Amino acid sequence: MIPKEICKDYIIEYKNLIINLRCRLVMVSGHLVTLYPKEFAMLCLLANYPGWVFTKEQIYEEVYSDILPIYVDNTIYCLVYSLRKKLEANSKYIQTVRGVGYKFVIPEE
Repeated sequence: MIPKEICKDYIIEYKNLIINLRCRLVMVSGHLVTLYPKEFAMLCLLANYPGWVFTKEQIYEEVYSDILPIYVDNTIYCLVYSLRKKLEANSKYIQTVRGVGYKFVIPEE
């Protein structure tokens, strides 16, 4: 078990979303969310750069670290769909930028 004081230095927090990078934990509204490694990697990429637009190709290269396949659009679409579903149906953290890719947005209350 990793001591809490070690984990606290590696936390990204926005409203009701907490991402602990070192412990690889995600909480939404106080509830632990289980993510697959690729989902966690994508969330960390986007959350570390709120407002930045990442192309599907950039996301694929960062998350999968291999040669871009022909079906990169579908791969990233499925990853985003799954991640949005786990972050809550009404979550607006990950927004689509039509014709370009995706960005992380901090929702307003």
